[in-house]
Amino acid sequence: MIQRIQSLYLLIAAVLVVLGFFLNWVVYRVGELSLALKPFGSDEGLSASTLSFLWALLLGVLVATIAQFKNRKQQMRNARFAIIAAFLALGGFALDHYWSMESLGGPEAIEMSYGIAVLIPTLCAVLSWMALKAIKKDEDLVKSVDRLR
Repeated sequence: MIQRIQSLYLLIAAVLVVLGFFLNWVVYRVGELSLALKPFGSDEGLSASTLSFLWALLLGVLVATIAQFKNRKQQMRNARFAIIAAFLALGGFALDHYWSMESLGGPEAIEMSYGIAVLIPTLCAVLSWMALKAIKKDEDLVKSVDRLR
């Protein structure tokens, strides 16, 4: 299962998503008050419900894609959905970020610093795309061997 390169790509993406649960996505500073936005653990007053749901969905899709190693067609379908889910998670972050800025008084009233976790959805999409290409390569190899029989 993990000996195939696509499973390794997907496993790295899943580990990055798990890391994204614990990292701060954005830290807002309003005067002396400092609040962090992250999935399943945002500070009081900040809502990350959209990000949390989509982030959990992305993790579930990645794990399901790894588990489908015997069914390449289903694995390709799941890898495509993982790419879409990664960009949806990025959109969910943007939506929660906007709501958080509005609840804290608008972008001019606060100071923000973005964390490394903002890059994780893009990295997951790239890793899922690389896995998709590797799965397609395996599928083409199996089809060529079947033609020879």
